Amino acid sequence: MDNQTQVKLEDLDLFKLLRLSHLSDEQKREYTQKILELAFAEIAAEDLPQYLTEEEITQFTQMASDPSTKDQALEFLKSKFPNFDEFLKTKMLGIKKDLVLANIEERLEINKAESSNPDAPAEKENLEKTLAAIQADDWGTVDQLIQSTN
Repeated sequence: MDNQTQVKLEDLDLFKLLRLSHLSDEQKREYTQKILELAFAEIAAEDLPQYLTEEEITQFTQMASDPSTKDQALEFLKSKFPNFDEFLKTKMLGIKKDLVLANIEERLEINKAESSNPDAPAEKENLEKTLAAIQADDWGTVDQLIQSTN
């Protein structure tokens, strides 16, 4: 696939990749909120200590936990992180990839447990191809394979 037609992870719908597009808008909002909480927990644990002092972390945590100062908390982070928007995009794409990867790995495990099902070998092959495509960051193939199993 050439660069002009290369599909990027950020262009794909997470709910389609996870085969959850059937969820209601409210369920999708709840799921998205959980993903955001996961992202911010990961940032707090892994990244804040690299850019902020203990005092600044405490200040940010207080702002972030108060709904009336969430916007201030975001602006605070932007002032402390170089290229914050790009950093956040990279972090969110990593989480998106991890979620899709975990979903396919879980489906492979379920497939192995249900190996007596006559459709299991074909699905297993599809899931293994999908897993390989994820690991190769070949998102066009991932999208095609996931759509073909819906």
